[in-house]
Amino acid sequence: MRSSIVFLMLIILTGVAAESATRCEMALSLDANSAPNVLGLLHQQHRGSNNIFINQNDRRAQPSKGGSCGPTSVVNLLQGLRVAAGLPLLEKPYDVIFELFVNDRELLAGNTSPQLMHESLRYVTQKYLPGRKVNISTQVLEGFNYSLQGEVQWAPALRESDITPHQGTFKIIGFSIVFPNGETAGHYSVVKDLVKGKLSVIDPNFPEKIGEFIVNNTTIEWTTSQTASQSIELQLQPGTEIQDSFQPGTRFIVHTVLTIELAKAPKGAW
Repeated sequence: MRSSIVFLMLIILTGVAAESATRCEMALSLDANSAPNVLGLLHQQHRGSNNIFINQNDRRAQPSKGGSCGPTSVVNLLQGLRVAAGLPLLEKPYDVIFELFVNDRELLAGNTSPQLMHESLRYVTQKYLPGRKVNISTQVLEGFNYSLQGEVQWAPALRESDITPHQGTFKIIGFSIVFPNGETAGHYSVVKDLVKGKLSVIDPNFPEKIGEFIVNNTTIEWTTSQTASQSIELQLQPGTEIQDSFQPGTRFIVHTVLTIELAKAPKGAW
């Protein structure tokens, strides 16, 4: 029997190693189509067990060069999608990111372009969400230094509503980290929730920590195209657990939004 409130069984692995871990089951009542509920619950469990999400700094998540924030975020979101679909958690999530590296040499080389992110999401949802319809859309802010390809679409502007996980949708955001000295780096994170201008993320660098930002609208002046775009600038929430990992004055500019819509299960699926 199924209603808007469903009962899900989460299988949580405990122990030093997966091979010697024991399974414990916890019955939960939550809205299966709510990203904040599902991801918030999993994040809370991960903070106590450290065995649900993967960390991009773990050697098992390292590509041959470059970063792995993108595929790490894909696998971490997959854990939430499986729970929302009524499936057990992945017992060995690091095997999945290894699988992504094996299947795509560009990922292995540290390339995490929006199109590769889109393809990675499509791959894992088709393989690890059997029988479930998933819609994936990827938007990149116009003016961003990126050659549009595949299913990726330009977005003339990005606003708070674009990165908010509405009913039935899950989000991954890509953003530029602008350091005080002017240097930049790219990064991806899973959106956990966005309420009243405060964004909570699951950062692949520190999946055990609470990452919170204040959302601000901003205008970006693109020097390459001599144009301007409306986007989102994130400001670290004072006191957030990841604050000490960044220098004061560091800016975070959102340029990519991946939206994953998990269709409701057929009647009687749960």
